[in-house]
Amino acid sequence: MRLPRDSGIAPGVGLDATLRTGEHRTLGQRYSWIWTVLAPETRLIWCIGDDADLPHLLLRLGYDVLERPDLAVVPAIKGPAPDAILIAGGAKAAVTAARQAVSVIGPRGLVAVEVAGGPRVPPKPVARVVRVLELAASPLVAASAELAARRLAREIREPGLEVARMWTGDRARANHGLGRGGWLRRRRLPLGSIVTARRGRSATVAEAAAGEAARTLNRTLTLRQADVVASGKLGIRLVDSRGDLHHLSLVAAETTTGMRRAQTAIQEILGADPPPALRDRIVAPSATGQIGPVEYVLEPFAGGRHPAWAGERLWEDCLEFLTALHHLPQEMPGGARLERTWPNLDEAAEFFARVAGADQVKLVERLHRETRARTHGLPLGGGHGDFWSKNLLVHRGRLHAVLDWEWASSDSLPVIDLLDFRAEIGRGARRGLSPGRNFTEVLWPLIGQGGDDRLRRLAEATGTPTDTGTLEGLIVAHWMLRSARAGLNSPPRIQDPVWFRDNVIAPLTLLKAQQEPRRLERPPPAARKRLR
Repeated sequence: MRLPRDSGIAPGVGLDATLRTGEHRTLGQRYSWIWTVLAPETRLIWCIGDDADLPHLLLRLGYDVLERPDLAVVPAIKGPAPDAILIAGGAKAAVTAARQAVSVIGPRGLVAVEVAGGPRVPPKPVARVVRVLELAASPLVAASAELAARRLAREIREPGLEVARMWTGDRARANHGLGRGGWLRRRRLPLGSIVTARRGRSATVAEAAAGEAARTLNRTLTLRQADVVASGKLGIRLVDSRGDLHHLSLVAAETTTGMRRAQTAIQEILGADPPPALRDRIVAPSATGQIGPVEYVLEPFAGGRHPAWAGERLWEDCLEFLTALHHLPQEMPGGARLERTWPNLDEAAEFFARVAGADQVKLVERLHRETRARTHGLPLGGGHGDFWSKNLLVHRGRLHAVLDWEWASSDSLPVIDLLDFRAEIGRGARRGLSPGRNFTEVLWPLIGQGGDDRLRRLAEATGTPTDTGTLEGLIVAHWMLRSARAGLNSPPRIQDPVWFRDNVIAPLTLLKAQQEPRRLERPPPAARKRLR
């Protein structure tokens, strides 16, 4: 298998050292391609070129790493022959470095060179006009990268050396393709390549994982296509000997907490014998395991498409699904239970107090007190934690499957999941907005208009009061929880002025401009369920 305005709120005034130096959970996102070239037995890796993030990730994964930013120093490096040499840099310099590298690798060694594929920077949102220009230029970029990759492959080819090229998409984007399969289906061009040169042939980590999963399944598996996704996973679509499709996910074990948590949540939910509205929309794993520093999960391919809009049948299915999820027992059979919400409301408020600046601490404290008061006593229950269109699959207008359970929790506030979906579905340019913009542009105005029928229906189905004060509290809680999770999960975001403006400055500015929160009359005790 071959695989708003300027508010005057200063960003980061209260930022402490923990957040400043925090590591991005998905640091390996742009590097998941390495599992299609490195062998499980690889130990010593040389990293040549100016990419400091890759050697850092490899060290975290337990490899022995020699880092050299200068592409011209390969002949001067002394020591044992490396198992692999990974090269990043300009095409011309990379050719020279690759020539030198193939002369020093061991008898089963590997040289891998990145060729174009977009700038090697973390993916960030860009203006629509910039994206249009990028797309218009992509055929030229693709042609240039292909010529450079062919030239490199030709220059390093020699007897006893297996040279291959593997197409990639634009690695500056959150998701990108990998390998030769499915580019038409992806509706994008390959914009770069990974050129590899090997002495001898060993199965790669991805091939070993697919082989092990095939033995568990007792069927042969053949690669269809592979993609790197924003969470850092390498996703491989496979077809078995019966013609059934499967999806294999690989994640570096050091950064795989989310995948483990997701699989645990699925096992616990299915073990509780949930109603069909919930059970039939969860994709259970067929095989799991670990190959070297990588954990893998094989699942049946769910099929369907991510919804761009929601018809009445899809809304009905979502309400049915979220109601069944909310009513899961707090404690599953055998004493198992889903994880607690992270961060909780207190931890989210602490996050905002630390990053918003000393002059905003009182405002954050007031918002925290008011939000806790408005949500106190609401019935907590099961929650998905990331219920938006990219995690939903629809078939013929019906909800077919719900994916990515890493943020599932047993103590979710009611209707929070529906707010994820309500904020972005059917809004074209708004799809995938950050939590802060969802709050300022969609959800807060929605409550100002009195909410909507679907929100009230889910609230009633979960025993939640539907007065304006309670719904306002839930929407503020949604912003605080989702934005704080994004910031804590990826501290570099806090240093991004656009992210900080959208998720911290703009919501605080909006709420600061409101009148002092109304003191609400609490509904009668019978209207609220006790905390479970």
